Amino acid sequence: MVENPTLDLFTRRFDQLNDMHRELREDIRAISNSMLQLSRQISNLDRRVSDVDRRLTDVKDELEGTIKMELGGAFAHLETKLEHLVERRLAEHQSQFSED
Repeated sequence: MVENPTLDLFTRRFDQLNDMHRELREDIRAISNSMLQLSRQISNLDRRVSDVDRRLTDVKDELEGTIKMELGGAFAHLETKLEHLVERRLAEHQSQFSED
């Protein structure tokens, strides 16, 4: 049997191209899987960032309310102390005027 060198060359080249094609398909499949995984991770990260943002908003609102209550209480206490001080001073001055 006589081998045809052109056919042999063609067959080898076809096998090389076929192997290259198979490797490319495997690479594309791996890249697709990586992209899918990356997309899922980005989606999870986006959800977590939204959760953190929501929580920070809640904490901000809670903190704002707490600070307002604390300041309100402190101001009310200060106002009461000042009223008592003014009343005491007025009483002292009235008693001085009545002694004179």
